[in-house]
Amino acid sequence: MKTKLKILPALLFTALLFTGMLPSQATFASAGTQITAANEMVSGETTSTTIAVWNTDTAEHTYTLTYDYLPADFHGYFMQNNTVTDTVTIPASESAVLAFLVDVPADTTTKELHISLNAVKEDGTANTFPVTYTLNNEYGVVISNNVTLIKATNGDTITLDIGVTNTGTRDLSGLALSVDAPYKWITENITPENISLKAGETGVYKVSLIIPTSGQAGEYPVKLTCSNDQVTSSELVASVAVSTSVQYFWWIAGVVAVVLVFTLLYFKKHGRR
Repeated sequence: MKTKLKILPALLFTALLFTGMLPSQATFASAGTQITAANEMVSGETTSTTIAVWNTDTAEHTYTLTYDYLPADFHGYFMQNNTVTDTVTIPASESAVLAFLVDVPADTTTKELHISLNAVKEDGTANTFPVTYTLNNEYGVVISNNVTLIKATNGDTITLDIGVTNTGTRDLSGLALSVDAPYKWITENITPENISLKAGETGVYKVSLIIPTSGQAGEYPVKLTCSNDQVTSSELVASVAVSTSVQYFWWIAGVVAVVLVFTLLYFKKHGRR
């Protein structure tokens, strides 16, 4: 997912001075001052809002970070210094810079979100920061696979039919499919190499994969994404259940038998030393 940052007005100019950051900047103070930030979200991408939490008290406090009113199919989380966190400790009369990120589903139909970011002090006192997200649906792409589980045998070549739909309002060109196959699997072919779709159109990729003969039986994920310069789809995981070929067992048994016979003949001829 690509991350989209938007410039937001800062409540306190000093926040810009000490962060040195130019991305979206919004602040809320522990005293309860509130502003509303407006963010743009794009299907299949991650949008980020940078916030500064101020501790105006004369003592250090630890704040629990929460959010409300985010739909279940969206994923929200706070980060500080590139680490996901749900708490922040701030010395007296100081502040902490955080980012709140939202993973937007590629197939979302939600046009606008109104959520609340909360910093809750140890005594339960909460400060709330409302944020509005508006969907920019110019660009959007969704990939799909109608088969829930693909069954195959070691040594097989399988073909996946992967649908790709332009869910945005603008035409897309040069859409390419990326395949992350299991270890030792070979991506033999992806047809076509890229696809161009008008708004609302659907195309199909055919992906040929060669499964190694020596692999173990089990269920393996094949991870796929579709992208161009404007947009990247959410990851699609196709599950492939691989069973071990009977012929492979006979081949192993034959090799073992040959080795045993050779060993017996050797010792019969030369004896033990």
